[in-house]
Parts: sequence; structure tokens; C-alpha cells
Amino acid sequence: AVLGEELRHRLVPSERPDLLADAWRRALCRADERVRDGERARRRVMREFSLEAMVRAYEALYLAGLRR
Repeated sequence: AVLGEELRHRLVPSERPDLLADAWRRALCRADERVRDGERARRRVMREFSLEAMVRAYEALYLAGLRR
């Protein structure tokens, strides 16, 4: 999923504007959830999209190519 498993609860079906409005309302009214979800998102970005993660991914790709 685009947001990752930890933030999956933030996704709503595109054909349900009522659910989107509810999700925005919750996000705006519940600061504790916003902070918690922000921390989860930051951890995911650091884990999966940091420079170190990108280097590991390229290294794995190159090594896989060498084994062919």
C-alpha cells in the first residue's frame, strides 16, 4: 500500500466522499492520532526510502545481476 501497513487505516475508497470527509474530520480533531501517524510515517520513510535503504536496494540489484 502507498501508505504502508501501519497507516492503512487512513485510506478511504475514492467513490466515498462521505468517508473522506469523516477521515479529514478525525485527522483535524484528533491531534494525538496525527502525531502518532506522523511518527509512523517518518519511521517508514527512514526505513524504506533513506539513502542507506536506496544503496542497499541498488546493491542487491547489482549483485542479482552478477549472479546471472
